[in-house]
Amino acid sequence: MGNTITKFSTGITVWKLPSGDTVVLTHDSSSGNRTIVLAGAEGPPLHASRKTMDNGSIHELTIAGQAVIVTISMYFASFKYSCTCDGKKVASHVETVSQPQDDLSFTVSGTEIRDAGATKAVFYTLEVRSKAADGKVVATSQRRFSEFDDVKNTIHSMYHDSHMSKSIPAMPAKALKLTSNHLDATFIEQRKRDLDAFVKNLQQFPGIMEVPGFKAFLAMEENQI
Repeated sequence: MGNTITKFSTGITVWKLPSGDTVVLTHDSSSGNRTIVLAGAEGPPLHASRKTMDNGSIHELTIAGQAVIVTISMYFASFKYSCTCDGKKVASHVETVSQPQDDLSFTVSGTEIRDAGATKAVFYTLEVRSKAADGKVVATSQRRFSEFDDVKNTIHSMYHDSHMSKSIPAMPAKALKLTSNHLDATFIEQRKRDLDAFVKNLQQFPGIMEVPGFKAFLAMEENQI
């Protein structure tokens, strides 16, 4: 079996097929919604309507001539996920992840206050360096605090019921705008340091580069690594 989630939560499971194509299943067990993303190109959501009772389902797909079956099975108060390709079991990300990547390093190196609609917001500069490129910066992006939080939430959805759950890096604490000035220089500098510590922990998290959307978050192309 692949990943496991308890009822009334959201789980993400990733399988890499022998061809190199990926299958990403997102299952919201509270609503019954499922979305399957094939090789990075999202198709129409499967079973998108809300269900009052979710007893699992089987989805038969064809990817590059391969017969792929994704199965959602209900076990008491939890769900399990599995995938086969041409009749053979495909291991999920939880089953295949091993050592942390050691080529890339992440740094939150700066900040910028910019207009964001009718308000102003702080953008944090995220740099990616590669040992293979002699430590040069290979990608740069500017992200808001909420985007870092989205990454943490995605990782949690993938690993929260696995043996790796205790290794999920913790995000800096949120601060209410009613009680904190998010544009204050001292506040911004402290949050920058906290986010830098967060991404430093991310670079040591096994399987981080396989997390859906993470390469885009780093502003890296798929073929850069």
